[in-house]
Amino acid sequence: MFGLKTWLRSPADRDVISRWTPSAKRDEPLALRHAVLLPPPADPNQFQFLALGDSGNSDAAGSLLSPQDAVASEMALDSALPDTLDSGNRAQFILHMGDVIYMTGERRLYDRNFLRPYARFLTPDSTIGNLTFRLPFLPVPGNHDYYDLNRWLNMLVRIPLLGSGLRRLSFELFDFSLPRGGSGQGAAYMEAFVDTPKDPNTPTPYIPEKRTRLPNRYYRFQYGIADFFALDSNTLDAPPPWTGEAAREKEDASHRLPALKKRAEELEQMLRMEQASCDQAMTAREVEEAGTGLDPESCERRRRIAEEALDVQRAIAREEQRLRFGPEDYDAEQIRWLKASLDESERERPGAWRIVYLHHPLYSSIKNHCERSDVQDVRANLTELLQGRVHLILSGHSHAFEWFRSERLPHAGLFVTGGGGQVSLRPSILSPSRVAAHRDEYESLRSHGVAECAVAGKGPSAQDGAEGRLYHYLRIEVTNEVIHVRPVGVRRIKSGYRREEPMPVFHAGEMPSGAPSWDSRLLESVEIRRDTPPVARWS
Repeated sequence: MFGLKTWLRSPADRDVISRWTPSAKRDEPLALRHAVLLPPPADPNQFQFLALGDSGNSDAAGSLLSPQDAVASEMALDSALPDTLDSGNRAQFILHMGDVIYMTGERRLYDRNFLRPYARFLTPDSTIGNLTFRLPFLPVPGNHDYYDLNRWLNMLVRIPLLGSGLRRLSFELFDFSLPRGGSGQGAAYMEAFVDTPKDPNTPTPYIPEKRTRLPNRYYRFQYGIADFFALDSNTLDAPPPWTGEAAREKEDASHRLPALKKRAEELEQMLRMEQASCDQAMTAREVEEAGTGLDPESCERRRRIAEEALDVQRAIAREEQRLRFGPEDYDAEQIRWLKASLDESERERPGAWRIVYLHHPLYSSIKNHCERSDVQDVRANLTELLQGRVHLILSGHSHAFEWFRSERLPHAGLFVTGGGGQVSLRPSILSPSRVAAHRDEYESLRSHGVAECAVAGKGPSAQDGAEGRLYHYLRIEVTNEVIHVRPVGVRRIKSGYRREEPMPVFHAGEMPSGAPSWDSRLLESVEIRRDTPPVARWS
């Protein structure tokens, strides 16, 4: 098995900031920096775009059609690609919420996990070092795009027999290929998408089919009546130095780490026992002929253990990162840039929609991310900046669809679109079977303003009873008066995949002190208007 040590290594925020951000002088006009100049829309007062996240996992399917492939195929039908005959009512560009490549953002996996699924959106000569899109494809980095392997695991996977066993188990248990290295602290992502310009204050032209590079890991652009702000939330989790919160974060991490490492050992032992039980029950030939050699109940049990083991490894990496927090980990320049950019947007284009997208959500009800420290810390750094002037906030990280109505951001549409193709989808703590076991997280959501929530991914079933995993993306229409956000479901069924629109979701219409109601409904869209709370439209 994987052993008792930590698998993943996440770079310190200061390392990402110093390595990948062009430095700025204090007196430079920050709002002018890191801008992308897109071709203008045919109608600036009405256009569409698509949004998705957490997709890069097609190698888990090998040569078969992966969820990422299926989602990309449906997206192509909704996109105004150059060879589309009727492109007037289709999406003009795509936003990606990060986690482009699993498990550790490796360069070698871009062929299967990006170039192949999104071939329709790329020119035929595209390579990882020269991605050229046929219509704008605008990502932000996720945490997996920055991960690296710890050295001991990097050595283990290079041992021929042991390495092949680890790789087989990673497919069987975790639905991804075991990494052989890592991202180089995000180097593969930067090579694929970013070219730092000589003058960061000059907008970078984005010319489909010719030059489609981004100027920085965070950036901004205008499109018709909307201003977009793309953030790198991986470096927006450290507390401001003047608050003294770094010491509390370190103390909290030091208390959490021993329990997490003990749980990692327990899960390791549980997986060993499951494997031993399987090996004793069947001969080698029987195992080979039966695939995994496990009955469905045993397979599901192992998968639950494996999912928790993976969550614990990520939590360990996160807590070790928090242990290193210092003043230089606070991404002051990105915060100052965002504030200056929003100020300029309000001043120069007061009637424009303002749309922010990033990897980490401000809220999530999904079990393995709900009210975790990274989500809470990003929310703490951004909420005040976004209050009252941002209309739509898009994120990923949690492998599900989520929409929140929040009293802290009462007029903003808050969406998680993390079901873009990563095989495993996760349940919500708001379901009746889980809310009691996650009372603290539920109360934390309520205390931080959550008043309504819709969720889909690991359920609900379709109207005809189909229960396969429900992947998705968002189709978003922008007009002068309203933004319509429509989730498009891509359901896994026995014969492959199918589109489900309107998409079934679980809906908690309010968040009482006890437990929320939890109904399955068909969500047509969520409507966002200025100065009023978002409203869901149901089928």
